[in-house]
Formats: sequence, structure tokens, C-alpha cells
Amino acid sequence: MRVLTPSKRDLADARLVIQSFESNYAAWGTGSELGQRPPSLDWRALYLMFVCDPDQMADLWRFTGINTGPDGDYELMCQSNTQIVDFRFFKVRKGLWSFAWIGNVVFNLDGRTLPVGSVAGRYQADMWHHFREYLGLRQNVYGSTNEAIAAM
Repeated sequence: MRVLTPSKRDLADARLVIQSFESNYAAWGTGSELGQRPPSLDWRALYLMFVCDPDQMADLWRFTGINTGPDGDYELMCQSNTQIVDFRFFKVRKGLWSFAWIGNVVFNLDGRTLPVGSVAGRYQADMWHHFREYLGLRQNVYGSTNEAIAAM
């Protein structure tokens, strides 16, 4: 898998889709949530953060199939002051002429992160459709980035 630099068209398309989410998003761009670019973060990845209310996060938690028992992090999620869905997305080359868009979903609970899974699409619009379906509790995420890429 090779992460590609998004084109101007890719960025323009992403911006339009992000704006279509209205005021539900907290931040978006490249780099980290704080605008920093640590060496471990690929600058070609874009991100979008959604602030969720506790009921929305609980619904996503259950839909995703994350443990809600006493030995899991469900109670931590319920007690957290801020619950954010952090979505990092990027374009990858799959073969000589094939590409895919991958988005990794992470729950951020008072600064503690919990990787959830990935959405994917052959085109950016397909990835966004998968992400919206996930947020609407209609289509679940893939278990990993590699699983998402293999499905494309």
C-alpha cells in the first residue's frame, strides 16, 4: 500500500463533503487535531473530527460491536466529558492503475483514543458514503485498514 498525495480536485471534493456535514464537525485539515505534524503522521492524510453526544457515541459503540461489559472501556466512554469521532482518510495506490480511499475511525474520549475500524471506497465518494452509512448505523466498519483495502 502506498499513500498518495491528494490532488487539488481530491481536496476540493473533500472540502465540499465535509461542509455538507454542516456544524457537526469540530475540525478538519491535515496533521493532528492540534495542527502539529509529528514525524510519525503522514502529512498526506486528512482528518475530520465530530463531537458526539453520549447517546450518539453509545449507539455507535454498540453498533460497532465494542465490548460493553465491565471489563471493557464502555464505562469510561459513558463518564467522559468529550466524545469525539476522529476520522483520518487518505488515498492509496492498490496496483498499477487502481486506487482506493480509506478512512480510519477512532473514538477519542477525553483525549484517550480507541481505534474502531476502517471505511473504504473505490472512489472518494464511495468512502464518504460508507462513512455516512456507518454514522447512520446502517453499515459497519472493516476491522482494519488492511481488511478495508483488500475489500476494494
